[in-house]
Amino acid sequence: AILEQLPFSAISLATFGSRAQIHPLVSVVRERLESQVSILQSGSEHYWGIEIYRKGVDKASGAKCLIDHLGIAREETMAIGDHLNDLALIEWAGLGVAMHNAQPELIALADYVTASVYEDGVARAIERSILS
Repeated sequence: AILEQLPFSAISLATFGSRAQIHPLVSVVRERLESQVSILQSGSEHYWGIEIYRKGVDKASGAKCLIDHLGIAREETMAIGDHLNDLALIEWAGLGVAMHNAQPELIALADYVTASVYEDGVARAIERSILS
């Protein structure tokens, strides 16, 4: 498997570029590695990326490891995201918040939508949900 061939213990690999550059790479990775890794795509109209994780690893599993270590309940967590690589985290969190500029799939999944990244959406979500 590719992960055993790397000279380090990889959790994830990522690369970004135009959709025209990334989409052919995604096809090759899916064809050759989908049984070995988790593949996520995310981006905007002009900038796209692929993230390759060990099977079973994503932002949600990372957050779960952290809160387990800190002794925090999942219901006490809030996740804020804007791209497809945030889907598992938004779904997992006690409160899932999408940025106004988020991908439609994320907005549909979120508990509520905050302002865009350009309008201090993260700060507004924290003020509304944590500091109020």
